[in-house]
Amino acid sequence: MLDYGIEDREVAAQADSFPPSLLQRMGELNIRLVVSRCPPDALESSTQTVGLFPQAGEVFK
Repeated sequence: MLDYGIEDREVAAQADSFPPSLLQRMGELNIRLVVSRCPPDALESSTQTVGLFPQAGEVFK
């Protein structure tokens, strides 16, 4: 399982996407994708997640 943390944003609708190549490879490896939505300060204040969750779009270009 890959848990990808995404910060909640103050917008009417929030959409985040992943490239098809990532999803295909994860499927081939039988890896589940989980998207965790967190309050804006949760990712910054948690010592367990600092540096582990890049901003959306930075990982698989």
